[in-house]
Amino acid sequence: MTPKPSRPRPARWRLPAVASTALVLCSLYGCAGTARGKAESTYTFDPLVEVADRSRSSADAWVILRYPAMLEDGAETAWLDAYAREVIGGKTRNDGWNPPDADNIARASVLKSNFFVMSLYRELRDQLPEGTVLLSPHLVYEDEDGSLASRAMLATEDMPSVLTLDFMTYSFPDAEQLMNSPPLTFGDVVTPLAVVHADHWMSPPTNGLLLASEPLLATAWQQSAALAGEEFAGRLALRPIDDARHLDFVRFLNGDRPVLNPPTRPVRTGPADLAAVERYPIEKVLMDGEQVAGWANHPETDPFLQVFASGVGTRVEQALTRIDHDRATFADRQKLLAGFDPELAFAFLAHSEDESVRARLALAEKLIEAERRFLAAQSERIFAGVYDGSYGQAMRELITAEYRNLEERRSLARRQNVATAITILAMVGAAYAGSEVWDSGSFDPGMALASDALLIGALTALETAIAANQLGDQVGESFLSQMAPALTEQVTVQVRLAEGVQEITARDYADFRRQTLALYQSQARSLTVDIATDCTFRHPESSRQGRWYGPCPNGLAAGRGYGVVRTDEDREIEYLGQARSGTANGQGAMIVHEPGLLGAAYLEGGFRDGRPHGEVQVSLPGETPSLRHFEDGTDTGRGDPAMWQPFRYR
Repeated sequence: MTPKPSRPRPARWRLPAVASTALVLCSLYGCAGTARGKAESTYTFDPLVEVADRSRSSADAWVILRYPAMLEDGAETAWLDAYAREVIGGKTRNDGWNPPDADNIARASVLKSNFFVMSLYRELRDQLPEGTVLLSPHLVYEDEDGSLASRAMLATEDMPSVLTLDFMTYSFPDAEQLMNSPPLTFGDVVTPLAVVHADHWMSPPTNGLLLASEPLLATAWQQSAALAGEEFAGRLALRPIDDARHLDFVRFLNGDRPVLNPPTRPVRTGPADLAAVERYPIEKVLMDGEQVAGWANHPETDPFLQVFASGVGTRVEQALTRIDHDRATFADRQKLLAGFDPELAFAFLAHSEDESVRARLALAEKLIEAERRFLAAQSERIFAGVYDGSYGQAMRELITAEYRNLEERRSLARRQNVATAITILAMVGAAYAGSEVWDSGSFDPGMALASDALLIGALTALETAIAANQLGDQVGESFLSQMAPALTEQVTVQVRLAEGVQEITARDYADFRRQTLALYQSQARSLTVDIATDCTFRHPESSRQGRWYGPCPNGLAAGRGYGVVRTDEDREIEYLGQARSGTANGQGAMIVHEPGLLGAAYLEGGFRDGRPHGEVQVSLPGETPSLRHFEDGTDTGRGDPAMWQPFRYR
């Protein structure tokens, strides 16, 4: 990546004058131990990894990065309380626990997540095809039930995406434990949390969940299972599907997690195709100290990229290479197509080869690709504002100052110089606070910390109430000030159609979508394929009527399409493939959700009268896929690979 020119140093930011006195710090924070992390993450960079895309569509996003970006005004108290209550890496002391500077730490988790995610975005953006990596900042709010929730601030998640990655940085909410073992994001130490998920069709045994940090595993599994159930219920009832997913860390803070034992596997162990969630351990990664010390003056050097983001990028690229992109995105593509043309969405599931359908589908996918490119331009501008702008410069200066504080504390701990131990979190709280935050358009705590504090050999503990009252506003104002140009500046995208190149220009996604819809409606050919919306799909173990999306002679499922049905034992069955006389017949793929069991069975191969027949690959939770031979639903032994035909999703 081409080094960026040095930015002019912003105006000096001064700590506010307060009537606080120095504290005997060792009694507050303790003097033993040092804040250390791993010099190398569990995930390591591999420059030889190349992503192979064998899909038949260029409309999809490959990765969407979701992260907490702002707290809604009314949600701040709930966030602070929940953050101190639902802790990771330690235990709360009692119901009334109010650890020192917990509020500052909780607010800083949003601010730093918003900054560090940009390293991961840049790594994936540079390694994957242009415009296929999108940012999805989330607003955290309190819902009508009083629970914490989140919603996307952009339309990014409307796009079909192969993978979605939730990112968060975390610190244990007790300043007294800062130098000890709990998770920490401070100075040169970062504790990342991550969840990788997709539509449940991509990995039915795990409901589409691929990877989760250990503390978030139960929450992530619960959300993935709920969305799989919502998709089934929505298709069965022929109603719109609400597949909005809250950030897993946000839902984790609500507590009340069920005791689950989902199939998992440790990182980098076991078969790559094992139907289990990769369990990412809590780790504190240690950035290169020399790079952190100079980060404010050399923004082109990214120590977090080297110690974490590049390795996670490799892991994501490995997953993208193994995944069938068409399989991972077909459900989301169908939902988005319905926004252009409901009949076309039905015909898409039916895999119609009719020329008018194919022409309409090609037009719709070109316009969806244009929408993705519009959102990619927004993401790039968010990155430029948040990482390269004054927000990013302030964060680098702050992290540099934190690192110097930690290094001083480590040195004092090594010398066992109890009398001169320093305050860390109180000082950082003060750095976040102050009335002159936007002096000359820049928030510059790092210069003040470096010049005013470190030279005198000890730091003054300032009133944390100042930080508590002002940090939340700074986070919101800073992020919005950097994001505003990305959301209001004009974007022009060229679309190559049969009639020539068409330009679409808009300032926001809603206007862009209106124009793509108008283009589609003005150029789409009439749909000649007869697609019924009330067609029967059956299963031999069900007396109930299911629903079929596809050809429907005599009111019964036929040809290629998509069917859902609930059996008399309440098994939920989804099927994509060939049908005849109302039941699955021919090549297809089937998901079977057993009530009360974690995950689902996935069957791919031949079917007859609704049951697996012939060579069928079977994937079960916690197991590697196996090829079996079936006779009318009865497993008779190992299958013949030469006779098995994988199902084609496009």
